[in-house]
Amino acid sequence: MKGDHPPPDDGPSMEDSIRELERCERFMDRTLALDVSDRVRACILEDESLFRFGAATVRLYFYLARSTGHPLKSPGGRREMEQAALQAEYLDSHPVGYASVYGGTMGMMRNALEATGVQDVYLKWRAMM
Repeated sequence: MKGDHPPPDDGPSMEDSIRELERCERFMDRTLALDVSDRVRACILEDESLFRFGAATVRLYFYLARSTGHPLKSPGGRREMEQAALQAEYLDSHPVGYASVYGGTMGMMRNALEATGVQDVYLKWRAMM
């Protein structure tokens, strides 16, 4: 998440990644406001849906990881799990395959929460909180 990342682990922190996601969301919102043809709009909506899936997945990982820094059932742990729950609920209600119009995502998993690979971990942690 945060701290020293000596080579070869010299990638951006999770906090930096979240900030970049927020910047990309603002760009996506401006793109959605453009006056474009129906076909272009469909492609933008497909990209937006896949981006939102990715952003919610990164945030789910982020808040699950942050929750481990707090004692079980503590106020801090509950706050982090509440944020994780918001992301998980979004993912659970937005199927990945539904995003495809012109792209190659039609064969992907239908449940985006399942596609994160941490659905079982999330559900167990949420039950403990």
